[in-house]
Amino acid sequence: MKTTQKLLSLACAATISLSSLCMTTEALGGETLTSAASSAVSSIVSLDASFTSKKVTLKSDYTCTTSAVRLNWNKVSGASGYRIYKYDSSAKKWVKVKTVKGGSTTTARITGLSAGSKYRFKVKAYKHYNGKTYWSKASTQKYIATKPKQVTMKASTATQNAIRLNWKKVKCDGYKIYQKVGNSYKIIATVRDGDTTTYRVTGNELLSTNVARDADVLESGAKYSFKVRAYRKDTAGKVVYGKCGVKVKTTKYDMSNELDKYIANNITSNMTNYEKLCKLCEFPCSFDYDDCNCITGAIYVYNMARKLGFSAVVATFTSRVHSEVVVYMNGNYYVCNLGYYGNAPRDYSIKKYKTATVDGKNVTTKFWNACSGLTLFSLDVIEV
Repeated sequence: MKTTQKLLSLACAATISLSSLCMTTEALGGETLTSAASSAVSSIVSLDASFTSKKVTLKSDYTCTTSAVRLNWNKVSGASGYRIYKYDSSAKKWVKVKTVKGGSTTTARITGLSAGSKYRFKVKAYKHYNGKTYWSKASTQKYIATKPKQVTMKASTATQNAIRLNWKKVKCDGYKIYQKVGNSYKIIATVRDGDTTTYRVTGNELLSTNVARDADVLESGAKYSFKVRAYRKDTAGKVVYGKCGVKVKTTKYDMSNELDKYIANNITSNMTNYEKLCKLCEFPCSFDYDDCNCITGAIYVYNMARKLGFSAVVATFTSRVHSEVVVYMNGNYYVCNLGYYGNAPRDYSIKKYKTATVDGKNVTTKFWNACSGLTLFSLDVIEV
């Protein structure tokens, strides 16, 4: 009878109705369970083995940011919830990072991760039953990568037909370089090294089969827009990208042809000398050029003024530590201050002076003609 009582007690612990299951049979001397009670006991005994043999299946797709990842998995029948583990490479062990309550929930967001880093995760299902917790088999480990940080562009340099892009290093596997072609950005190069933070764009990259481009090389004096973004690959080969850094840069002007073209297109014989000078001053103010400053702008005007037969110098004014072009015509000195700050078109100003002095001495016509040329000197003027 003691054996029968133990089995009856075990059957009742399975929350199965005593009235329907826990009955003895008089014909068998009170020592035998009904078939229903026997089945319940068998079910209880095999519960651990049946649930623990199940396995969570992690889905291949996941989404991520620079500091978090969202994992997805298939539902496990009978589960009360799930637990997520992350591999700690320093401690060389799996660490619990999150518990999800509810067997129907099949997604979880893990936060506190580092940008541009690789991780491994596993998921187990659990089932609470009669005060005990049963665990399924762990999923196959899932390799993921977080997005790299946004690329920050640094100062870039330019020649007449090439631009060198520079940016700050971020943790990643490499960088993608894009150039604006028409109304959209096209990829022109891939830098397959996270430590490399520079790239020279010559235009030849745009001849690749997947990018359409009218010109073989970058044009002088032209503005170009670029984007650079870092990428990271997980172990399975999935690529995730950080946000783009944007850079707009203008190539240097080919002045050997540009000045002559400008004169031919903008200077006419019926213009007065003053009108011609005004038109010359518009040139350095008409284009965006990062490296243009007071000296280079004055040199452009100086060269064109000389081509038109005017006496001109590039002068540095001691009182302002500033360089301007001075043109001598009609017995007067015209000091041209070129506005080179900000986006084009920029302003310029021209002031007329009657007398000019160098080191306290008046600049005579003879002296002017003798030093006329690309000359930097200290000049003081007396306004008319």
